[in-house]
Amino acid sequence: MSPPGKSDNSVLIITPAFNEAPHLPRVLEQLRKSRPEDRLLVIDDGSTDATAELARLRGAVVIKHPFNLGYGASLQTGVKYALRNRCQFAVFLDADGQHDPVSISTLLAPCLSGSADLVIGSRFLESRSYRPPILRRTAMRLLAFLTRALTGLPLTDPTSGYLALNRKAMEKIASPYFPADYPDANNLIWLHRSGIAILEAPALMHASPPRRSMHPGSKVFYYFFSIFISILVILLRKK
Repeated sequence: MSPPGKSDNSVLIITPAFNEAPHLPRVLEQLRKSRPEDRLLVIDDGSTDATAELARLRGAVVIKHPFNLGYGASLQTGVKYALRNRCQFAVFLDADGQHDPVSISTLLAPCLSGSADLVIGSRFLESRSYRPPILRRTAMRLLAFLTRALTGLPLTDPTSGYLALNRKAMEKIASPYFPADYPDANNLIWLHRSGIAILEAPALMHASPPRRSMHPGSKVFYYFFSIFISILVILLRKK
């Protein structure tokens, strides 16, 4: 690892994880094979299983939250680590194997060339990607329509957590104004209004392993309500 005071042009791959012991080792092994030159950081978001220990055994740096803080907090922890260690680029991908590492180079290319600050991996631009069930796909299309209407960006997959970022985008996400509770379409709208150049790129994604939904039952309605309220607050703010 480079000392904090030294500029580092390498890519930091950040994997938020919550109780992912059954899946995380395979993800890290794939990353080691496909991206041996990159550094790996796992954000253990309050796991009660062996997530942190298994990540360390496979050579990843681990930051462990004392309890489950949510995906937005993991994003902020990851970018703050990257900024503190002078990393110029970062990639976020899920710990459950949904995001195939083969797409990392495609996502990074616009950041490396300077044509984008943030690149979103879209499963809908990659013909080989898994398509979610109809109800979830309908909700995703609604959020995509809303995001396109408010930003003018031709986005197809605004809920994707497969991201590549440069330092400018990371600095914005590290801001206290970042909508960290449910960072989704509202996050993209806020970043766009903050001057972040956003693009989409094709990303190969697989079906997530069976598990309890992150937004089960009535929480789905609370989730969408929170997103819409967050978007309203963002629109009421000055740019």
